[in-house]
Amino acid sequence: MKITKSGRHRLIATACAALALGQGNAVAAQPLEPAASHIERTGATQGLSRMPTPLGNAEIDYPDLAKRAGIGGRVTIAVFVDESGRPTKTQVASREPMFLDIFDDASRRAAMGIRYTPGLDENGKPTAMWVNQPFKYALHGETPPRCTVNTAAHYPEAARAAGTEAVVGVFVNLDANGWPAKSGMAIVGRTPTNASLFDEPAKAALLKIRCRPANRGGLNVPSVAVVDIAFTPPVDKLPETPAQD
Repeated sequence: MKITKSGRHRLIATACAALALGQGNAVAAQPLEPAASHIERTGATQGLSRMPTPLGNAEIDYPDLAKRAGIGGRVTIAVFVDESGRPTKTQVASREPMFLDIFDDASRRAAMGIRYTPGLDENGKPTAMWVNQPFKYALHGETPPRCTVNTAAHYPEAARAAGTEAVVGVFVNLDANGWPAKSGMAIVGRTPTNASLFDEPAKAALLKIRCRPANRGGLNVPSVAVVDIAFTPPVDKLPETPAQD
């Protein structure tokens, strides 16, 4: 089944509605305010004598859906900055979690609103270049859930011969104690995109662990999360290296 951006957002919207209806958590219906927005350190993607530097803070719109779900994350945007320090185009460079794209549009808009001191080449001349601009999303008084998944016992037998590595993104509902719920669990992304044989092992591995629960105002609360679950081939099952003559 094709994994779409709209499908991922529908999952989060449905979970928000369930939390707001009061499934053991009246606080969930009261969205927290975003923490003060700030620009993290910019990183250049090529050699230069001076990298572009942001002037002031960015205007970041915290997506309402993410706010209601109590979801945070980090997005790094690649920004092309011209010789005058003006951003002209953007693309998503990376995300944490990898498959949580709910902050992409807000981050790209924020990146286009930043002015920079121009970057300088080796001769001190203003030059256009790509830079990596991170944006962090967090809510006041909210500690997001954290899930650490061990996949060693769940690596699929069918992938052992090739020694395939994969990452699967799983959307999950967590109770106030951090236990994942099988109901509503869904695959929201994977890399490689055709590595669907890791989907069920990823779900099984997640259901075996207890996550650190979300905490709001000093209380553990039910929450939703997108968890990146990585698979690496067991060391004793790596593909053999051909013998040298």
